This record gives sequence, C-alpha cells and structure tokens, in this order.
Amino acid sequence: MSKGLTIPQFNIVGEKAEDYVVTAALPKVNSDLVAQACRVYLSNLRQGNASTKGKGAVRGGGCKPWKQKGTGRARQGSTRSPHWRHGGVSHGPHPTDYRLALPPKMADKALKMSLFDRLAHNRLAVMADYSSSKPLKTKEAATILAKIAPKGRLTLVLDLNQEQFLKATNNLVGVRSVLADSLNAYDVIAAPFLVLSASAANKWFKDN
Repeated sequence: MSKGLTIPQFNIVGEKAEDYVVTAALPKVNSDLVAQACRVYLSNLRQGNASTKGKGAVRGGGCKPWKQKGTGRARQGSTRSPHWRHGGVSHGPHPTDYRLALPPKMADKALKMSLFDRLAHNRLAVMADYSSSKPLKTKEAATILAKIAPKGRLTLVLDLNQEQFLKATNNLVGVRSVLADSLNAYDVIAAPFLVLSASAANKWFKDN
C-alpha cells in the first residue's frame, strides 16, 4: 500500500533534492501492536533495583522498649516497627524484574508501522549520506539540520557509516541521534520529527 509514496529528500548541505521514492510495501498501521512494542521497550528500561528494609530486616529492636502494662503508654513490641523513627518500611519496594519479551518479527513490524505513520503525517525526511573525509563541525551540522527541520526538536537516524555526522550532532540541543540498527517503535513515535540518512531509509523503504 506504500508503493508510489515519496519522502522529502535533502542533500548534504540541507538543500531540497529529488524526492525519495518508497518502493517497499509497509504494513497497515496496527495501533495495538505499536502500543505493545512501546510498552515492552519502556518496561525494559526499568532497573527494578529499588529496595527497602522491613521491620525484620532493620538492625536492632530486639526487645520491648518498655513493659507491656503499667506505664500508661501504648504497648510496643519493637522500636523497629514502621511507625517508629529508624523503623522498617511497610509495603516498600523490593528488587523486581520488569523485563518483557516481544518476538523480533513483531518488533520489526511495529517499527515499520510507526515509520509509515510518521510518513503519513508528513513528519519524516531523508538526508543524503555524509561521505566527506573532512571532519564535520557541530555548527555545520546544526546549520544543515535547521534547513531540513526548522521547527526545532528532531530525531536523527543514521547508519553505522555515518560516524562523523553522529559525533557532530551529539551535543546539539533538541537533536537526538540514533543508529538505525537500534531504532525501535518508541523512538519513532516519541520523535516530533524524523530525519533519516539515505542508507538508513533504505532499510525500511526500499525493496531488498
């Protein structure tokens, strides 16, 4: 259903070039699958290492602070009860494994769906691969990206052979650089605007 679609394409200096033609067939967007992929990704980011000590784990408090009767005060069994200062924590967090699994084929399909959604909403552009041997300065990279996406924040998706451009954009405010091999559905959905290098775009928008 995506054949015949085009994506705005820019050259390495940020000038408009001939449109990028999509030849790969991308699947119809299934919002439930994309949401599931995002949930799995966010859940796997959680460390789950928060830990608190309960009444029995706090050191001390092995004897009653005062006798059971005759003092006029409320009966107490330990100074390490949760309502005491330096006492244990009731119902506190403990180390938990939040990791979820998603079959690779489902993750790949969710990624393609999210990319097609960005394309349908005109929030996607393709940039020519930077192949110069001359080191690229951060200021130069900022000027190029400002021409492609003048409205501000964006996510830049680069292939492994774009190391120079990746280094030049690491310190740019509002620009997030991601390698194509590690891109996922959440990265795409969370991005206000996507700029893909030509070699990265070929992974999803060209027939293999």
